[in-house]
Amino acid sequence: MRYVLTLARHLDPIAAAAGGAAICVLIIHLLSALQTELLSETLSWIILPTILFFEDRGRFDHRNSPNGGGSSLALWTVALCIALASCYRAEVGDIGLIPALTPLFLLAENYLRPGLKSGKSSSRGWYSPSSLAHTVWATCLVAVFAIFAALDFSLVDLAKSIIPALALLVSFTAFIPRSTTSQGLVFQPRWIHVDMQYAVIPLSLRVVVILTVSLGIETFVYGPPELSLSLHILVLATFKALFWYLLIVITQGGHTSWSIGTVISSFGIISSISPFIQPSEFQAASGVIASLFTLIQLTQIVPQGIKGRGWLRLLLLPSLGAYTANVIYLVISGRYASSNFGAAGEHPVESLIHHAKGDFERLLQRQSQNYTQADTEYRRRYGISPPPGFEDWYRFARDQNSPIIDDFDMIHDAIRPFFQLSGSQFLTMMTAARQTPGSNLWICGFSGTTAKTSCNHATSNFDRHFTLLINTIMAKVPRESFLPSVTFLFNQLDEPRVLLESWWLDAGNKTDFRMRDLREQPVKQEVINPRICGPTFNPSSHSYTEVQTYGIPFVTTISREKDLCKNPAHADINGLFVSPVSFSLFEGLVPVLSTGAPSTMADILFPSPAYIEKDFVYNEKHDIPWSKKKKNMYWAGSNTGGMGTANSKWETFHRQRFVALAQDLGAKKHAYKYLRQQKETGMVETWHTRFLNGRLYDVAFTRIFACKPKRTCRAERDFFRTKTWANRDAALNSRLVFDIDGNGISGRFYKLLASRSLPLKQTLLKEWHDERLIPWVHYIPVSQGMEEVPELVTWLTRTETGQKRAEEMAEQGREWYFKAFREVDFAVYFYRLILELARLQDPKREAGVVT
Repeated sequence: MRYVLTLARHLDPIAAAAGGAAICVLIIHLLSALQTELLSETLSWIILPTILFFEDRGRFDHRNSPNGGGSSLALWTVALCIALASCYRAEVGDIGLIPALTPLFLLAENYLRPGLKSGKSSSRGWYSPSSLAHTVWATCLVAVFAIFAALDFSLVDLAKSIIPALALLVSFTAFIPRSTTSQGLVFQPRWIHVDMQYAVIPLSLRVVVILTVSLGIETFVYGPPELSLSLHILVLATFKALFWYLLIVITQGGHTSWSIGTVISSFGIISSISPFIQPSEFQAASGVIASLFTLIQLTQIVPQGIKGRGWLRLLLLPSLGAYTANVIYLVISGRYASSNFGAAGEHPVESLIHHAKGDFERLLQRQSQNYTQADTEYRRRYGISPPPGFEDWYRFARDQNSPIIDDFDMIHDAIRPFFQLSGSQFLTMMTAARQTPGSNLWICGFSGTTAKTSCNHATSNFDRHFTLLINTIMAKVPRESFLPSVTFLFNQLDEPRVLLESWWLDAGNKTDFRMRDLREQPVKQEVINPRICGPTFNPSSHSYTEVQTYGIPFVTTISREKDLCKNPAHADINGLFVSPVSFSLFEGLVPVLSTGAPSTMADILFPSPAYIEKDFVYNEKHDIPWSKKKKNMYWAGSNTGGMGTANSKWETFHRQRFVALAQDLGAKKHAYKYLRQQKETGMVETWHTRFLNGRLYDVAFTRIFACKPKRTCRAERDFFRTKTWANRDAALNSRLVFDIDGNGISGRFYKLLASRSLPLKQTLLKEWHDERLIPWVHYIPVSQGMEEVPELVTWLTRTETGQKRAEEMAEQGREWYFKAFREVDFAVYFYRLILELARLQDPKREAGVVT
């Protein structure tokens, strides 16, 4: 308290008010939220006259002014501008062009008060600190630096903020005192002049009226504010009112320019950005520098001779302190980075890579080298003879240098239950399912004669490029090859469709089925239950990899990680199972082709048409060498993956959890895990900390729309730091690229796999490629909990060994993509699938018989 009193004795009331206003605006930015903006702004204009009433009613009474503080038109105009800016902040957020208000305001002030301009510039050189506050060109430089270096606003964000920024400019310009030297001006906007010292009450009334109407509209759209935020809103409103009160105190009498309001507003928006979340060291340091520039402007605007003007520079301490703390954390985390495991052995990731390389080599070595071997291997694996046309299929696969000949267990596992139906029953099931109201299925016919596919739907004309995919890949099969004509059902939804419980297989009438619409409701009980996860359930064989992970849950076995029966809790943290956007579930022996499905569902898998769409196809021209890529992890996308509703906990959805982790929004709830090695003993231990290196993550939502009602969408927008737009190839500028499921499989994965970047992939869905894609060789698998991500990203980007392994895996994945994920590899897979489908739907085949 003694230090506070000492400081107070060294401060003139004007300097104290300027410092107080700067502190208020900083607190306002730290407390602000979309849902609290309008109500807090409304209350602030009710509190402001109250403060003035108790402070000195006569000094601010509009009745003591000749014109009551301003004309009615001027008061309504300013009130509308203030309300417009508040509405923008309530719907979008901060106004990115705030720093540009200072030079624009100076232009207006120099025009309206030309005598003031000459007085300010007469004794000041261009190099003096005063020029930062009193010359248009210098304030422009500061504004440009603040907007494009310190603040992380895109050009789209800035364009959107033009109107609210101009509204604030009109407001501050209206407060400029008019001088006699402006009488001869060609344009004299006296109709918009407001003397703020005397206009508080009439202006406040008008602002409150407009904001009350805005609040009514907001309540109609979003619902009433939450009662739990009442204290928060009141505190925020009080600081907003204090900010305006202190500005009025500083500027009364016209001795201090109203540019102090624009400068303090710039200081608030710049200083409130934490250096911990900045994507680069340059931006973090720029924030401190920009804060310093605005404080220099502030000290120069405060009249000379004011006692304690220099003390205002202490306002830099919050920015400087946060930046210093961030640097210290970065140094500490770098020191603890697990770069050396020496006597303690390999880093867990190196061990996993070593084991995975062995698995990959065995996969390649065990493939059949001739047709006899392929025929024998098929019979050994499945206990049945290959389907008709298998030899032609083998010849095609061999001629196309397919690296995979035998490992197509995914196809056989999917079709095996349907042998319980006869060929005619199989065809009948497809027709019945397709004709079910609301089935949303396409029925397609593939002609073996023309190698063309024709599909139709009850209500839709757009098949999401499925026909294009089949026609494109099957055109690669030689015409002399045996190609059967088949009929099949295609699921155009992102979500899987088919559930096959054990009792259904034992039922008397196996052609019975039912369809249920389970959209926007939990489906865990449907897809994970004892009728599915019985003792005979075996979606895939788990080849366990024994690796010491030191308590960090690296994915050691991808099939086990995806196994919902082994990990039922995964369904509680994935939007597909908590609140799916759509979930039209077929229960029974319904043969439906889908692009992806969880382990407990029975869809027949095929390559996604998204993989050949223009936006998802890799283009070498847009990639750069590994050495030039940023040492960080990138992801940008929408909030798909589940429908956020008032009743669903969208915070638990997989994409939301990932973005919250990468943006360090969950640090208050849990500590991040890292590995470190003790130099003295060589022992490796798990290090828990709340620090996440924001420089290593460039992650954001670009669209938030999978939510309802609008109140929920705004809550998500308020929680996350969003980007308005992101280039579709921006990921290729980073060394690590993240891939994660949306409503279904991620269509961008092959583009990332083909690039010179290293994909980190989190998925719960099976895809057609699972048997040929080896984790820790071609990509990095990520667990559903994602607890290992901080250590993974740190090791892969900040340690010499990790960077080397990351580059190796990126190159291995890229090389494998061009060998095993070509369009002709799609054709090899689909060709084999239609041979199996043709055998299943052979009208001559009896139930339970394999021909």
